[in-house]
Amino acid sequence: MIVINAYSMLGEQNTINTAVFKYAVISSVFSAELPKDFEVKKLSAETIDQINPDPHSEICDKILFLFGAGIISEKSVKSLIQCRSEEYLNDISKAEDIIITDINNNIEDRLTYDVIEQILLCCSFSKLHSEIQTVDFDEARTLAGLPHISLVNGMAKINDIEFFKFLVNIGERFGTTSEESIRVETQKENLLNNEEVANGQINSEYYPFALDLKRIIKFSAVYDESYGKDYITFVLENSLPVDEHFADRYEEYVRKIKLHFSIKSYKKKRNICGAKINWFDYAVSNDGNISEQLKADRAKEIDLDVSGTYTKQELIDKAVKKFTANLALEDNSVIEIYYENDKSLYLYRKTELLPLDNKMFHTLLFDFNKIWGIIQMCSRDHKIKVFEDVITIPDELLDEIKPNEREYAERLIKEQYQRIKEKRASNKLIQHLSDIRAAAASDRANISAQQAAKEQQQQKIKEKQLNRKAGTEG
Repeated sequence: MIVINAYSMLGEQNTINTAVFKYAVISSVFSAELPKDFEVKKLSAETIDQINPDPHSEICDKILFLFGAGIISEKSVKSLIQCRSEEYLNDISKAEDIIITDINNNIEDRLTYDVIEQILLCCSFSKLHSEIQTVDFDEARTLAGLPHISLVNGMAKINDIEFFKFLVNIGERFGTTSEESIRVETQKENLLNNEEVANGQINSEYYPFALDLKRIIKFSAVYDESYGKDYITFVLENSLPVDEHFADRYEEYVRKIKLHFSIKSYKKKRNICGAKINWFDYAVSNDGNISEQLKADRAKEIDLDVSGTYTKQELIDKAVKKFTANLALEDNSVIEIYYENDKSLYLYRKTELLPLDNKMFHTLLFDFNKIWGIIQMCSRDHKIKVFEDVITIPDELLDEIKPNEREYAERLIKEQYQRIKEKRASNKLIQHLSDIRAAAASDRANISAQQAAKEQQQQKIKEKQLNRKAGTEG
């Protein structure tokens, strides 16, 4: 019998092959044999040839044991053994702990071997490729349990077409495999028009998979909530963190943003703009003069207490209904609503809300400064004429106003004339002076009448004297 030195079989390389030889020698030393009723899965010769030269590590031992125990497939062995990250050792150890613990659990409570295999593949895949966000065993297990996601060969693929489209439209990153490398898909249209996605061919290598796995986990946690999609969009638009508190902040978002409204109402205070709804008719200062600022007649913070999912307009309608519950708004009142960092305007008419264009509402319809200057000049120079309730200004001044703005000018002139009349009527000093003038005029009339009567009396006396003289002489 020829004895071979065991060390001569090892060589200088620490490969899987040399490690297996070591274990074979140690097993022989212990005269260790497997129980007859214990079945061990065996690798094919092709796979053995492929992995033999690979560097040996504790990770390799654990992967081979998982295969031999029937937990993972031969295909997975070749994939997993490529991952030599120290962090991956923790993932495999976590899988082993669960397998051992689950032995004592009911079958329905156990994590299936297929799921464990996909979790390990996901962990390995994320550590092998820098394009993918790294996840640990617990995070990959969460991914495996999400309703909108399927782990296929360790890749997180979105099996819900609506969720997939939503993620693509908010800018989430996706990739596809290409010759053992990852191609990051940068064109949104390519993702949205992907045939495999449209046909549900989730096992196809051309079916895109998510790259930012931790974000996908966080988005999935709130996506199916009443306002989950709105919350995700709100967070991204406002550059808020997608961190460990992401799901916890959802309730705060619903309470403080989604169901919170700031509402103001403005009464129409003049009719210069006619049938057109414009801020000019609503912006009036306390003294009745023109104001550059809209001053709300009523302002209130509204918080809704509703359950279920409603559209934005339905929520606005409910908020306005609560706002007007104890307030009888006049027709043509303008309601201004601040909601979700956005301002919208509505015209309140016969209890209906009619949308108003914010830009058009705040755009002045005429050259106010020019028209107002002409009105002031006419008023100062007493050039405003009133005849049978028709108010006019000189034609040469009217010609300076654009034809399409003259209707506003006429209403402004009429309004100012009416204000002057009302001001005079309410001014007690002016009233007192008017009474003095009236009394003086009455006194003058009385004096004139008395003077006329006196002169008439004197004339009669003269006539009598003349008549007497005439009779004496005769």
